[in-house]
Amino acid sequence: MMENKPERNKRDAALGGFNLEELQKSNKEFKEARLAALNLMEDAILSEQALRLTEERYRFLFDNIDQGVQICELVRNEASIATDLELVHVNTAWSHITGINTENVKGKKL
Repeated sequence: MMENKPERNKRDAALGGFNLEELQKSNKEFKEARLAALNLMEDAILSEQALRLTEERYRFLFDNIDQGVQICELVRNEASIATDLELVHVNTAWSHITGINTENVKGKKL
């Protein structure tokens, strides 16, 4: 049954000038936007978890191999010329070979 125009106008006025179809359409668009945002957030969380797991595996392997391994960073002067190497991280085997404690290597020059 069709509503007469005065009744529909009263209902629309009570809804702040919006008709029901417009509100439903806006609600659907808002829901879709929220779902898209939630999907992006979930992807970011899963990526962060995967990265953390990869980092943990890398650290385990790095720290438990038999060979001494060090990670160094180039030290550059004002002209961007490499002048030295600075230790960033070493594994346990490297510490046993050199006698330098793994906690005290950051910033040491080679």
